[in-house]
Amino acid sequence: MSKPGMSMRTTVNIVGADEIVARLNKIETESRKAVRSQVRKSANAIRKNARDRVAVKSGALQKTITAKYSKDQLAAEIGPRSWRAHFIEFGTVHARAKPFMTPSWEEERPRFMDGIKSAVKGALK
Repeated sequence: MSKPGMSMRTTVNIVGADEIVARLNKIETESRKAVRSQVRKSANAIRKNARDRVAVKSGALQKTITAKYSKDQLAAEIGPRSWRAHFIEFGTVHARAKPFMTPSWEEERPRFMDGIKSAVKGALK
């Protein structure tokens, strides 16, 4: 028992700490790689599906649907690069909506979520 005013110090050494840190880093690297792959796969599927769904007159809007990836490629922005696309997606007072982006995302969402779960689980094994 210690006397009042005296501090007690304890040192804990974790045997294999370096190995644990190395494994955690490996898991992070593997899971990031798998997640990047799934993001790219789903982004391409959404882009293709949206191009197939969009109302086509001249094909100009269809050609503007692209996927742009974040610097670390863990995220993607998929959609048309056209100032008029939202009029088609959501409609106007003069024209009914003809959604193409929302249904494309909704169709891909379950595959994307399953793919992300599998990517992370796979890296943990």
